[in-house]
Amino acid sequence: MKTNYRFRRWAAVSWGALSLIFACRISGQTLVNLGTQSRNIDFSNAAETRPARVGSSLPSACSTGDLFFNTSGVAGQNLFGCASPNVWALIGQNSTSLADPGANGILKRTAANITTAVAAPTGALVGTTDTQILTNKSIDASEINSGTLSVARLPALTGDVTTIAGSTAASLSTVNYTPGSFGDATHSVQMTVDAKGRVTTINQVPITNSGSAASYYQQVKFAGAALTPRPAVNFSSAFTAVDNSAASQTNLDLATVNTTPGTFGSATQVPVITVNGYGQITAISTTPVTSTGNSGASGSSGSSSSSAISAGILSSIPSTCSSGALYVATDQPTGQQIYTCSSSNNWTQFISLGGSGSLAFTNGSLDIVTSVIPRLTAANNFTGLNTFSNGILLASSATQPACSQNTRGLFWFLNNGASKDGIQVCVYTGSVYNWISLY
Repeated sequence: MKTNYRFRRWAAVSWGALSLIFACRISGQTLVNLGTQSRNIDFSNAAETRPARVGSSLPSACSTGDLFFNTSGVAGQNLFGCASPNVWALIGQNSTSLADPGANGILKRTAANITTAVAAPTGALVGTTDTQILTNKSIDASEINSGTLSVARLPALTGDVTTIAGSTAASLSTVNYTPGSFGDATHSVQMTVDAKGRVTTINQVPITNSGSAASYYQQVKFAGAALTPRPAVNFSSAFTAVDNSAASQTNLDLATVNTTPGTFGSATQVPVITVNGYGQITAISTTPVTSTGNSGASGSSGSSSSSAISAGILSSIPSTCSSGALYVATDQPTGQQIYTCSSSNNWTQFISLGGSGSLAFTNGSLDIVTSVIPRLTAANNFTGLNTFSNGILLASSATQPACSQNTRGLFWFLNNGASKDGIQVCVYTGSVYNWISLY
């Protein structure tokens, strides 16, 4: 009995050992089902782990929950999961969902479709190629290519154009602190302009009399009627005007129009005269007398003439004449010796200077007699004692000038409208120049 027990025990041990040896021999060909044959698996000490399939392109088919590592993907965006049958999705960061970098971080774009969370430095760059949503992040101005800032984000501007922060209202900087209207009939405008074309200062200065370029003339009348005051007086070609700087005046005289002055006409010569529209003799010469009737010699009183040229003293002029006859009165002033028979038995002096005695021929030129009419030595400057029979009209319509050395002795009429008028004269008191009221 004991022998059988021992045999059975030996056989059982031997068979178990044999089974173990056999199992060890074929263990390389046996697959373990981790889902049913293991628990509490820890791969932390494994040489390597690959929980997902690996390849350069995503498989066309997958089951929900499958993982795949795409080796051709962008670094950091290689792991994909099968969200639903045959639909792969990038796990982790993607172009529309970025990880939160934290309270003090920003998202920095390092490549196309790649961002990373970093601490927020000054002037951090965030790409604009991809669509991104930024909140409280710093963007460099060079990265902003489009879009519109809200009014509240506008900064304050300084310089030539100024604004306050958060406002679209702009204004020019003040560079002129004297705004207003400048310049009038007696004042010129003086201004300062900067390099940007802005008027920085402006004021007005009185217009001063600087000589002939700023001269003014008193009122001029023609045939008793006052002419409209103008800043310049223009003389016709009948006159000549010369600046006399030594005497601070302008000399006005009749123009020289006759280049052959002298005495013309005799018993045998008749003057030939050319007269311009101003009554000036511009040329004079003589021509021999051709008598067709009584010679009318000097002293032959009462002789008749028929279309003849004769000469003699004025008292011997023939009592009868035919139209066209000429008589030279040799005892008359030069230039007034010719008489023409204007109609039958009617002698008319060719040139009559009138009875005022204010005109006379001098060396063949018609001129005024200065003892009768005072000659103008300069504009508005009369010499000698002058009498104005109709009075003097002071038409002081301009602004009254300052009393100074230049206006010394000037009378000025003050038209005060409905109030009392006034008349003033500019005088020197011995120390200052003042306007003194005469009325």
